[in-house]
Amino acid sequence: MIALTNKQVSYSIASNSGTFKLNGQVTVKEENAIIANFSGSFFKNEDEYCGNFYYSENNDGKASKSISDVSKDDFMILDNFLDNSITELKETL
Repeated sequence: MIALTNKQVSYSIASNSGTFKLNGQVTVKEENAIIANFSGSFFKNEDEYCGNFYYSENNDGKASKSISDVSKDDFMILDNFLDNSITELKETL
């Protein structure tokens, strides 16, 4: 007998801070709105690549976040932009 569990929903996501934007994919565990996987890329001036990001949560209340291939000058700005995007995403879910 087949058992289907752990239903997840995927979305394409875009966010804009005015200077930077991010594009990516997010997968959400439907039963408890946990962000199972959120990843994508940062851009500046519409098409200038600035780096990548990854974020995930688990059922134990723990999270992982990474930002890679980002200029040191932009790191804190993009880290805050990602945090704000995660907060807005959670409010939307």
